[in-house]
Amino acid sequence: MSLRFLKIFAVLGVIAAVVLVQDFFRFTWACRTFAERAALGPEQLAVGKKMPEALVVITGDKNRIPKALDLLSRAPESWLLISGVSKKTHLNELVALHGGSDKPLPGIEGRVLIDSQATSTMENAEETEKLLQKKNIQEMVLVTSDYHMVRALGIFKRKVTATVIPYAVSSDLTEGLSGWPVLAFKFVIEYWKWVAFRFNIY
Repeated sequence: MSLRFLKIFAVLGVIAAVVLVQDFFRFTWACRTFAERAALGPEQLAVGKKMPEALVVITGDKNRIPKALDLLSRAPESWLLISGVSKKTHLNELVALHGGSDKPLPGIEGRVLIDSQATSTMENAEETEKLLQKKNIQEMVLVTSDYHMVRALGIFKRKVTATVIPYAVSSDLTEGLSGWPVLAFKFVIEYWKWVAFRFNIY
């Protein structure tokens, strides 16, 4: 291979690296924005606006389900779908495993649905769409971790016909630096999943 072609490949490599770094920082900034929203709690939703009938939380980080249940307790006319649950897991056990109480959940009996089919964020969205179509729902709230919201929101907007309103939840990635090497790796993995989604790979 001639020196000219090597120089061309080197230049293209540098350009690709610069674009990738810029894209990563845009992703990081978007996650930071959702982290700031998560700190607001229920205030991140429009004040005075009626809560959508459907609330959907994706299983994963420990904070998601307790925060979704808290949101449900504030919305007496809404119901909650917990998507991505093991078929053998009971609701109270699920809440306890994710940092909530293992006591009965007053006021929400009959308003929590569990999806045990989904095994990925893409399937979470697909299973949610089936339920929303069945119930003729036009608007929903999506509850998930701040760092996961960027990709999850993109997937849900692609797969779900209803309007999707993000409700971000604080994660270990934003609550402290304990165990940061593992958490940083988790964040990078999430970024590559985001890249793959945009290229229709994942």
